[in-house]
Amino acid sequence: MKLTKLFVFWFLSVLFSVFAQVHKAVTSGKVIDEDGLPIPDVPFLLLKET
Repeated sequence: MKLTKLFVFWFLSVLFSVFAQVHKAVTSGKVIDEDGLPIPDVPFLLLKET
């Protein structure tokens, strides 16, 4: 029983720490080509360097 409670506590701690690292942000700007013309509807992914 004590081991089960410890496991549940550990699992919830890991779960909350994972959710705490997920952030949502609003980013704005424009993507341009080599000639400086804007490219519409370009998807992008922001990567965080550690």
